[in-house]
Amino acid sequence: MKELKNLNSLNNKKLLVVVPVNKINDVYLNECFYSLAQQTYKIDLLVLTNGLDEDQSKMLESIISNPTVSVFSKNEEENTEAKNITSENKLNYTIESTDNNSFASIFNDAFNYAVVNGYKFYSVVECEDVLDQNWYLNFDKYSTSKAEHHGFLPLSREISNGNFIGFFNEASWMEGLAEVSGTFDLQLMMRYNCMNVGGAVFNVESIKQYSEVDGDGRYKPMKENIKISFIYEFFLRMIYNDLKFFSIPRMGYEHRIDFVTDYYNTFSSKIPKDLLNKSAENGGMLQEEYKFWSDSAKKEYFFDEQRNIEYKPLK
Repeated sequence: MKELKNLNSLNNKKLLVVVPVNKINDVYLNECFYSLAQQTYKIDLLVLTNGLDEDQSKMLESIISNPTVSVFSKNEEENTEAKNITSENKLNYTIESTDNNSFASIFNDAFNYAVVNGYKFYSVVECEDVLDQNWYLNFDKYSTSKAEHHGFLPLSREISNGNFIGFFNEASWMEGLAEVSGTFDLQLMMRYNCMNVGGAVFNVESIKQYSEVDGDGRYKPMKENIKISFIYEFFLRMIYNDLKFFSIPRMGYEHRIDFVTDYYNTFSSKIPKDLLNKSAENGGMLQEEYKFWSDSAKKEYFFDEQRNIEYKPLK
């Protein structure tokens, strides 16, 4: 990772927001970057790209420079019409490329950029998702009043193909599930895989303590050799090591899931609903392999460094 010399910090190196992009969907990208431009707490933005050609790169930069969304309203004749709105706020951003193509490795890239560039906190946002305009302002307030915590999660709306299907990151507030309301604990997490990293804000120095360091000096807070359950293992390990994660009781993030896709895009953390029905060529896997990786999270979180684990099909 290198120093982001062309990024002028707007928040005194407190927060770096990272958005990974490996495909162009202009509607999703405009909505995502518009929501970032509208943040009432100004952010420093790093966009990490993988596999984009020259034309796609130009389109991406055009979107980031002037994110535009469509809003629908009724005119004087009571007819619904669309109106395009371009953000008046400009993003303070820089774009870097990466050769990594899995979400775990991208998450680690984001972390290392935060380390090298001296940020106190970092956050990863997936490029299909959108944030409430006050999310990072709420984080800033709670990180001050709850300084003993090491990470802050937004209440998240789960949206599948445009339809609301539920909430996420809310389990720590449900009566009787967490020892301390709002704070995730190991007992809760062993019962439910109920935390998501989208939009979450992590303290860099705290995460660094329980991250593997490879021979090149690169930190690996998320284990890159675990499939499917790498986020679950990450949270289990950090909580096992007494890091505290607080779910801020404010709606802050919209997590968008297109459950039925042509292939499993490992660049994203989102697991397709039809994963078990996909061919191996399209990233699918058998039920027994899915179970193997799910079970692995509950075995590997005791170890800060990734071990040599491998799925072997039953004969």
